[in-house]
Amino acid sequence: MGNIAALDARALSQRLGQEGVLLQKLARGQQVNPFVADDKDLEFQERTELEYSIDLLDSLSFVISSLLERMCQKLEEHALSTNEMSYELALDPPRVAGENLAKDLLFHRRTIKLPNPTTDRNLLLRLIQLDLQSHSPSAPVMSVSIQAHAVPPRHIQQGLFAPQAPDPDKLELTMARLSNLAGKDQTGSFELLDSHRPRAFVMGTFEPARATDTKPSLRLSSHKVGLRLFEPAKRAHIRLRSDIPLQITLDGKRGEVIEHSPPWLASGEWWNEMGYNRKEWDVKVQFADGTTADYCIFVDLRTNEPFVEGSYD
Repeated sequence: MGNIAALDARALSQRLGQEGVLLQKLARGQQVNPFVADDKDLEFQERTELEYSIDLLDSLSFVISSLLERMCQKLEEHALSTNEMSYELALDPPRVAGENLAKDLLFHRRTIKLPNPTTDRNLLLRLIQLDLQSHSPSAPVMSVSIQAHAVPPRHIQQGLFAPQAPDPDKLELTMARLSNLAGKDQTGSFELLDSHRPRAFVMGTFEPARATDTKPSLRLSSHKVGLRLFEPAKRAHIRLRSDIPLQITLDGKRGEVIEHSPPWLASGEWWNEMGYNRKEWDVKVQFADGTTADYCIFVDLRTNEPFVEGSYD
């Protein structure tokens, strides 16, 4: 092998071709094939078959806890975390011999998404327990399968003088408890929809804003006006003259309009039950006791009924 390694590479190539060059590289200990890392996606999934069906949450939690412990251990071994957990419960519903049941009666599938990656087994277990309380399976459970979506862990370095932020895990658990009590569409953060329809928003996942710059801004803060909506909009008696609001009676109090904006029309989505057709004003009202308040008022042009949308802070 030493003699082959000492030969001239060009002459060896002319005499033996590429096979000779390959043999010389092997003799010299040079790399022949480039190293390619295995980019196969790792699957983190745990499954267990039960000897008998379970219909109690405490017993089912014990099984889920053992699966989560093994899964979180595998994630930590690969220096990964999870921000999405899916679980599937195989059910044992009562049936008639020879009857074919739909898949939604045989399996209970749910997915839990987390804003912050974690490998905290206790947190994941509590989130699954709360989800099972609000979305309980329809029959006893025969097997449990849990799958985790693996992502790199998130490392946050707070500034020395940055305000203390709440623990993301505790915050997520608190939001899960609130969703379990009030309903998922009643908790979260408002997300505006791409629509001109009034109150066009949905309730999205709550994610607190992250401070990207802790230095005080040198720019003067602009004054912002907030509209505090009434839910639902309050019925009111509004006296108009040539599209000019003159007097408003709201909650048993009568006031004179001392300032008002020009009216503007808003209409659309006539093709569904969310259609709207209204005329709106911003007004300043002075009541008999001398107090003043700013309101957004409108008249529903379909029913010709007046309402107060909300008050300005």
